[in-house]
Amino acid sequence: MVKKLFPLLCALLCVFSQRYYSNIYSKSDNSSSHISQTNNSNYKYYNFVFKEKTVTYTGETFYHEPTNVPHNVTVKYDKNGFVNAGSYIVKAYFYNENNILITTKSARLNIDKARITGVTLRKKEVVYDGSKHSLK
Repeated sequence: MVKKLFPLLCALLCVFSQRYYSNIYSKSDNSSSHISQTNNSNYKYYNFVFKEKTVTYTGETFYHEPTNVPHNVTVKYDKNGFVNAGSYIVKAYFYNENNILITTKSARLNIDKARITGVTLRKKEVVYDGSKHSLK
């Protein structure tokens, strides 16, 4: 009997909790809930550009930053600043002058391996014998 009623009770609990939380986060006043803050109506007027960026490894730290950010918007990052070759996702958080989250955007930062130039090696073939061999 309990095994048959348990799935029904779980389903009812999910339905009621979903209705409860959707009512909390859909308030029309300026409540301090995180979800209502991200739906700032002024966001649609901003034209943030945050797209994929590719650079070549130099040994320096590369940062990925958005463009078209107005002076009254602050940008914070989850992780930003990479050195090694690879592909990284940078997540940017955009806040208005009241420190309310406007939106988040993610973009890929690709750091390509550097090409070695100016080095010429002579061709030499050897049979592997476990020893070191020189190119001289």
